[in-house]
Amino acid sequence: MGAHAQPQQVPDYTGLNLQTSSMSLPVPLAWGKSRGSPNLIYYTDFTVHKHSQKGGKGGKVNVYDYTATIILAICEGPITSITQTWVNNGVIAGFSAKGFVLFTGTIPQAPWSYLTTNHPNDAFGYQGIAYVAAANYDLGESETIPQQSFEVEAPLYNTGYTGGGDADCALVAQDFLTNPEYGALFPAEWIDTDSLLSSGAATGAGDSAYQTYCRAMGWGISPFMQNQEIALDVLARWCQLTNTAPVWTGFSLKWVPFGDATVTANGVTYLPPTASVFSFGDAEVIQAGDADPDECAIADWFDASNAVALECRDRANSYNTVPIDWIGQSENELIGRRYASTVQAHEICETAMGFQVVSLIGQRMTNILETHQVKAGPEWSLLEPMDCGEFTEAALGLAAAPTRIRIMEEQDDGSFAFTLEEFPGTTGSPSGATTQGGIRAYNNALVDPGPVNDPIIFEPNSAAAAWLNKGSTTPLLVILASGGAAGVNNPGWGGYIVNASTDGGTTYGPIGTMEAPANQGVLTASLASYGGTNPDTGHTLAVDLTESAGVLVSASTATDAAAGVTLGIVQDGVCSTSYELIGPETATVTAGHAYALTNLYRGLFGTTAGSHSSGALYGRLDAAAFIFPLPPAYVGVALKIKLQSMNVFGNALEDLSTCTVYTYTPAGIGYGGGSGGVPTTPAAPTTSTINPEAVGLSWSANPATDNVSAYEVWRAAGSGASFGSASLVQTVTGLGWTDNGLTAGAAYTYFLKARNLVGASSPSAGANATAGSASGGGGGIVSAVKSASFTTDSAHNTYYLDTVGGAYTVTLNATPAADEVVEVWDSTGHAGANPISFDGNGNTIAGSATLASFIEINFGHARLIWDGTQWLLQ
Repeated sequence: MGAHAQPQQVPDYTGLNLQTSSMSLPVPLAWGKSRGSPNLIYYTDFTVHKHSQKGGKGGKVNVYDYTATIILAICEGPITSITQTWVNNGVIAGFSAKGFVLFTGTIPQAPWSYLTTNHPNDAFGYQGIAYVAAANYDLGESETIPQQSFEVEAPLYNTGYTGGGDADCALVAQDFLTNPEYGALFPAEWIDTDSLLSSGAATGAGDSAYQTYCRAMGWGISPFMQNQEIALDVLARWCQLTNTAPVWTGFSLKWVPFGDATVTANGVTYLPPTASVFSFGDAEVIQAGDADPDECAIADWFDASNAVALECRDRANSYNTVPIDWIGQSENELIGRRYASTVQAHEICETAMGFQVVSLIGQRMTNILETHQVKAGPEWSLLEPMDCGEFTEAALGLAAAPTRIRIMEEQDDGSFAFTLEEFPGTTGSPSGATTQGGIRAYNNALVDPGPVNDPIIFEPNSAAAAWLNKGSTTPLLVILASGGAAGVNNPGWGGYIVNASTDGGTTYGPIGTMEAPANQGVLTASLASYGGTNPDTGHTLAVDLTESAGVLVSASTATDAAAGVTLGIVQDGVCSTSYELIGPETATVTAGHAYALTNLYRGLFGTTAGSHSSGALYGRLDAAAFIFPLPPAYVGVALKIKLQSMNVFGNALEDLSTCTVYTYTPAGIGYGGGSGGVPTTPAAPTTSTINPEAVGLSWSANPATDNVSAYEVWRAAGSGASFGSASLVQTVTGLGWTDNGLTAGAAYTYFLKARNLVGASSPSAGANATAGSASGGGGGIVSAVKSASFTTDSAHNTYYLDTVGGAYTVTLNATPAADEVVEVWDSTGHAGANPISFDGNGNTIAGSATLASFIEINFGHARLIWDGTQWLLQ
C-alpha cells in the first residue's frame, strides 16, 4: 500500500534487443478471418525517455522507457479490418488502442502521412499490402518491440457458412489459383467452373458443385499462409479438408466431392454425383498374356490405422491449435487404437467443422481398404476420375460391386489403366466417435479491466488512523476500490494505481498502487442513527458486495468487534466527509454476496453513529484498503484523484485520460482536531508569582489525537491584554515554564498555543500574572548577575541556574539574619573542603566554578544543589 520505488534502469545503447525483419519471408496470403503475425518492414525514431519517480525515504530514482516509429506488414490486401490484436500474452479489441493506424492494402495505396511529413524519402505506399503503422510506438521499459499478431478480416471475409467469418471454400480456391496480383497464375479458362461454382439450380433442385457441397455442409476456411508452399500441395490439402478430390481431366481442373448423400441446408441442395456410368467385367477388362486382369489389393484390417487426429485452430480460443480425434469404435475395441499421421488443418478455425472433417477422413481410412487395377480399351476414354460404376470379378466373388475411379492413365497402346476403389456409399457423411483433445486454457494478459466502482475515499481521525496504521500516529488518506460494471464484479480486474493532482488536474502523478479489490458494496436498506450503549442490537446493517465479489466474516468475540477487528465504514456518498466506522460482531449471508450485519458497535473511534440511506457506500477496512501517509502540505488542498485500473496480470492499464476524477480536500483531522488539522485550542495556563523577576506557568496537555509537538507561550504587557498585543516568548515541549527577567510588580497576560506538524492552534484565553516584590529575612530571594542567573519553578519550589560554567556572582536581595549562613560549593570544593561563604556582614559571593558535577549554595536552612541539569532547592 503506497508508492513503490522502481529499480534504476540504465539504457544499453550498444546492445539493443530489437525485433528484426526478414527479407526472405513472403507476404502472407490470407482469406476469411484468421490470426497471423506481421513482419517488421520499417523502423525509425528510436527515442529514450528518462523519468524521475519517488523512491525510498523521499528520494528519487531514474527510470527509462522507449519509443520508436514502426510499420508492420500483415498480408496481401485488401482486408476489411483488424478485430483483435495480441501483444505478447494478451489480447485487446481492435488495433487503435496500441496507437496503430491501418492501411488495408488497396491498389493504389497512399503513403502514410506521418512519413510524408517527417521522413519524406521513406514515404512509400506499399501497394496491395495490408499493414499497420505507429508513430512513437510505446516500447515500455524494454527497448524490444513486443511479439504481436492480428486477427484479420481478409479477402472473402464472411462468405463461408460457418458463422465465424470464414471464406467460401470454392472462392478461396479460385482466387488462390487465378488472382492476378498474388495468385498461382493458373489460367482461369482451365478451371471447370461448373464443378467449382454453384449453378442457379443449387437453391432449387440442387446441383453437384463443390461450392454447393461446402455451403450445404456449413463449411468455410480461413487460410493464413505465412510460409512458401507448392501450390499443388496447398490445393490438395484444402481438398482433403473439404472431402473433395481435385480432378485434372487433361484440359480442365474439376472439383468432385466424396459426399455420397443428398444434403439440403443453408438455402441449397447438394446432389452427390454417384450415378453409375460404367460397368467393368471380363468382357471389358483387357488381359495381357497370363497376367491377372485384376491386380486386387486389400489392406490388412489388422494393420490398418483406425484412429486419426486433426489439428485445427480454435477461433474461440484465440486461434490456438486444438487436436480433434476420430476413433473407429469397433476396430478400436477389437485390435486396439492405431493412429494415422496427424492431419494439419490450420485453415479450419471452427471446431464444429473440424469434427465433421476428421470424421470423414477417418471413415475413408477405415472403410476404403480394397482397390483394383484393371485395363480397358479406348472406348472408355470419356470416363474421368471420381466417376462411379460397377465392377464384376467372379474369381473374387464380386458381382456388379459399386466402385469409383480414383486414377485413370492413358497407355501407349491407347488403352487406359484404371485404379478403382470400393464404393460402399456410406462414408461420405460425417459419423462415428469424435473427441476434442485437451487445449491450453488461454489467459488473456491484456484483458480489459474496465473502470473502478464508486470508491470510498476518506480521511480517518488520529485515533482511527493509529488503528489502521498499526499504532503509528501518521495521518492517512484511505481508499477502498474494486472493479466492475453495473454492480457486477469484473474477475479480470486486478487493482489500480492512485494518481493525484495538486494543481487542479493539470498534472497527475502516481502516489501508490493497490493490487487487490476491496470488500466493498452498498447498503440495501437504510440504517437508523443510534445513541445508546454499544452494541447496537436493535438495527441490522444490510449490505450487498456483489460489485466486488466481497466476502465478510464474523468477529470471533464481541471484544474483537468492539476493538475494530471487523471494522467497516459507511460513507454517505463518494468522497463525503459524512461517514461512520462500525464494527459488526456477526455477518450472515443472505444471498450471494449480500450480508446482514448485526450486533453493531457503532460510532467507533469517535465517529458519529448517524443515519445512513439505502445506497450508501460500504467497505471493510482490511488489508485491501489503500493507505497513503498524508503530507502536511496536502491539508486544505483540493486533491484530484484518478484510480487507474489494471487487470489481474498487471497489464492493460486504463487510459488515464478516461479515468473518473474524484475531488477530495483533506481537512487534516488525522493531525489534530482544530481547523485545517492544527491542534484544538488549549486551556488557559495557570500562573504563579516566583519572585520580582519571574512568573511561573503550567498547563494541561491537549488530547493525544492532536499530536502536539510543542506549546507556544505568548506574553502581553498589562492585565487583561488582548492576544493581538502579545508576542511569542518561548516554545516549550513540556507542560510548564518560568518567565524570568520581568519587572518587579508589573502585570502581564499570558496565552498558550498548541503546535503539531500542520501548524499552531488558535490562542487560549488569557491568564493574568503579576511579578512579585522584594522581601528580607529568612534567607531572602536569590538572584544572579553577570554570567549566572537564577529562576524558579514555583510548582516544584525549584531554583536553577540558567547559564552554567565560568564566573558567577550571587547576590542576596535582602541581608540574611545573623544566624544564617550562605554557602557556595563548587565541584572541587565539595565533600569536606571549606566552602566559599559569607554571613550577615556581607551579601555578595563571587567566584568561578567548573560545573562538572554539582554546586551547592546554602543559605539559612535551605540549600541549592546543581545536579548537572538544574538547581534544586532543599
